[in-house]
Amino acid sequence: MNAAERKALILEITKILQESFTASIDIAMIKLSRELTDLFQPQLKLMDTKVKRMNSRVESGEKRIDDIIETNKRICNLRLDGLPFVKGENVKNVINSLSSAIGYRDSPEFLAYRMKKETNSTIIIRFPTYYYKEEFLNRYLANPKAVTVKTLLKNGDSTARCFLSNDLCKTFYDIHKAAIKFKKDGSISKIRVSHGFVMIKKDDASPFRAFDSLAALQKEFGSNTKQTMEA
Repeated sequence: MNAAERKALILEITKILQESFTASIDIAMIKLSRELTDLFQPQLKLMDTKVKRMNSRVESGEKRIDDIIETNKRICNLRLDGLPFVKGENVKNVINSLSSAIGYRDSPEFLAYRMKKETNSTIIIRFPTYYYKEEFLNRYLANPKAVTVKTLLKNGDSTARCFLSNDLCKTFYDIHKAAIKFKKDGSISKIRVSHGFVMIKKDDASPFRAFDSLAALQKEFGSNTKQTMEA
């Protein structure tokens, strides 16, 4: 074997050894990766679950803060629904007529506007204080049937009722709407709105309780509703 052949043989052997060594390392790395995955997979899953829960709590907390801010904006507001728009409408005169219908000699101080101009949309009535708003609402609740289209519009001839209610943010509006359904099927005894929050009394022996999400309300009373319907 001459020098050139020996050199070629050495190169071939070196190449084979390198390939074998690389393959061994690859196999070892794959094995190590699998072992590490098996070892840490439960911890990684647990960590991922904790992160998701934490993110959910953060989002829930942010939502609650947004609801509180929105509630504070609306806390002195009432909503008037059911009054059709008429051309040349004067919303201030409408609320003055409403005030007279519920027993005011002179209307309290207020600002009022249609949510969407020249439509049959809700009229928002804003009072300077929460006390004025509550007094106005309580007067209405004492005789709600007195408030009709005919009593609010000079040229109105319809006896259809108009409705006054708290101006709730979407979250608490949905809670209040669902609570009314639960009350109808007997799952809830009483519903009260206080400072923009929906307070619910399960029965006469239970205290009023505030709910900050529709999911919490449905979890609490949904099963009761199902059992009542099945019975």
